[in-house]
Amino acid sequence: MSNANALKRNELYPWLLPIWDRITASKLAHAILLEGHEGVAPSQLAQTLAKWQLCIDPVEDGACGHCQSCLLDAAQGGHPDAVWVMPPAAGKQIGIQVIRELQDFANTKPQLAKNKVVVMGPAENLNHNAMNAVLKTLEEPIPNFYFFLWSHQPGKLLPTFVSRCQRHAVYRPETAFTMAWLQAECPSTTSDQLNQALLQSDGWPITAKNHLASGEVSVFESCIKDLSQAMENNDAWLKTVDRWSKLGLADLDQRLGCFSVCLKELIMHPKEATFSSCMAVTAVDSLIRLEQDIQRLRADLQRGQCFLNLKMQITGFLVDWRRLVINT
Repeated sequence: MSNANALKRNELYPWLLPIWDRITASKLAHAILLEGHEGVAPSQLAQTLAKWQLCIDPVEDGACGHCQSCLLDAAQGGHPDAVWVMPPAAGKQIGIQVIRELQDFANTKPQLAKNKVVVMGPAENLNHNAMNAVLKTLEEPIPNFYFFLWSHQPGKLLPTFVSRCQRHAVYRPETAFTMAWLQAECPSTTSDQLNQALLQSDGWPITAKNHLASGEVSVFESCIKDLSQAMENNDAWLKTVDRWSKLGLADLDQRLGCFSVCLKELIMHPKEATFSSCMAVTAVDSLIRLEQDIQRLRADLQRGQCFLNLKMQITGFLVDWRRLVINT
C-alpha cells in the first residue's frame, strides 16, 4: 500500500514515479513546482523530495529513514532545517507574516542536514503580497536551499512566480491504471463499487479511494436506487421525495452530489451511463440545466443560504428527472 508519508521512491504513489525519475536524473533545481489535482497527490512527491534532501545519509532512491535527520518530524516543525508552509485551515490564505519568517530562515546556515528546504502548498493559497515576497527569494537562489512547491490550480499563480520554478505536471492516470491500483489498494471491493467510486471522483485515484473508505459509494448505490424508483409509479416517486426531504443537510448534499454525477455521466458519456437506456438523445440541454440547478442548491446549502422550501425544490428536481425519462 502506498504511504502518504513516503521517504523513498518505491513508497510514492505509482503515477508519481516517472516524475521523480525526471527530477532526480540531473542536478536538482532550486525550486520545483508540482502541478496537479489533489486527487493525484502532488504534495506527496514534494514532501518526499524534501525529506531526501534533508537526509544525512541519502540513498539513490530517497531518504535513508533511520538517520537523525530522518527521525525528526519535519512536518511538525521538529527539523531545524525545514519549514513547511501551508494554509492555517482549509480554504484559508497564507499571509505575508509567514513568508517574512521564512526569509529569516533562508539567511541562516543548515544546523543538522547539508541542505535547507521549504515545502509549500497549495501555492495558490499564498495571498498576493505573500506570493511576491516568495518571488524575491526565488529570484536569488541560495546554495543548498531548496523549494518544493505544489499547486492544484497553477493558473492562479503569478507568471513571474511560475517562471522561477522548474515545473512538472502530475496528470490523471488512465482509467485502467487507476482501476488496477484501486483493486490492489481495496481488494475486498467489488468491481461495481470500484466503477462507482471512479465515476464519483471523476477518475482521480486518491479521491476515489477516499470515497471507498468513507462509505460514500454505498450512498451512491442508494441514490441510484432512489432515482430508479423515481422513474416508476407515483407512489415510489413520492416516497423518494419524502425520504430526501427528511435527510439532514450533509446527507442531502451527498445525495444531490450523486444525482449530479449521474447527470454529468449522461451528458459526457451517454452511451455508457448508468441510465443510458432510459434517456432521450435530445435531452442533453435539459440534463445540463437540471445539473446546474442541483449545483446551485448544493452551494446554497453549503453556505447556509437555502431560503426556498427544500421539499419543493427536491420535488422540482425529481419532476424534471421523470420528464427526461422515456418510459414514464
